[in-house]
Amino acid sequence: MIGNETYARPQGETRPRQTSRRRLRLVCPAYPAFNIYSRSAKVMTALGPICVATAVHDLKGWDVEVIDENNYCCGPTGADRLPDHRALQASRPADVVGLYGGLTSTIPRLYELARQYRAMGVATVAGGQHFVPENLPDALDHAIDVVVIGEGEETIGELLEPLAAGGDLSGVAGLAYRERGRMVVTPPREPMSHFDELPIPDFSVLRYARMKIYPVSGVRGCGMNCEFCTVKGRPRCATPERMMEQFASVYEKWGGRIFFIVDDLFGQNRLETLRLCRLLADYPCRSAWTAPATPNCSRRCARPACEWWPSGSRALSPRSWRR
Repeated sequence: MIGNETYARPQGETRPRQTSRRRLRLVCPAYPAFNIYSRSAKVMTALGPICVATAVHDLKGWDVEVIDENNYCCGPTGADRLPDHRALQASRPADVVGLYGGLTSTIPRLYELARQYRAMGVATVAGGQHFVPENLPDALDHAIDVVVIGEGEETIGELLEPLAAGGDLSGVAGLAYRERGRMVVTPPREPMSHFDELPIPDFSVLRYARMKIYPVSGVRGCGMNCEFCTVKGRPRCATPERMMEQFASVYEKWGGRIFFIVDDLFGQNRLETLRLCRLLADYPCRSAWTAPATPNCSRRCARPACEWWPSGSRALSPRSWRR
């Protein structure tokens, strides 16, 4: 049950499960049209779902996979050339599907996927930067059973078992769901700061994708407070050594040499940023990496295989484009 209300899943058409293990499928919805990420998205993926999926590796009895509709090259597809989720569900049934709302432009597709999976009897969870408080009622009205508010690595470990079993979710912090027609928001979860304790992102959870550019991250939050953006709050930074582990892991496990630092403003802590640049310069593998940064930081960190572009309001000035 959810709260004190029994949660009855719709009857689906998927085949009976042949194993006692359960599966979480995380889906990155397709972009609706061409945008600034369209080209790179075909050879990259969002980092958030990878981090959440990696955290599920440590949960007993659970398997996990990530399907990125923007980087999907060899799996079953429908007439619209998008992944055929009914076929995916028939071959590898998921007990819970997580839908990534990192970009508002993908939300119509996210709601469409939620309706598809609910019709197949699968519990639906959504999370990502789109789901700020004013957007929660709309999500719960569009076939989303539960919204994860904020970061998901810790929440997912507490959520999966009771959700899959139709249990009580009131003790899980950082959620929104409906109970007897009323929206329930559980107490907020504290923002994470112990990044060095999290597992290194494992890109093996990504299925049917072709990876060429690997996302890495070292900062959560952004102090710029841009009106158009929902990424706000005091920046919380991982150590340069932690970021270096991400670069090294990708290169040593998958041979990746091209990286995209996805932080909203890389270089907010200049001394630590310069220390990371020195670690990268000393690493035996030559790699290419791209990051958003202020002009002052980009001049200090310049090296042959780096590319920078200005962020936020600084981009309005032509001088910001000089390296």
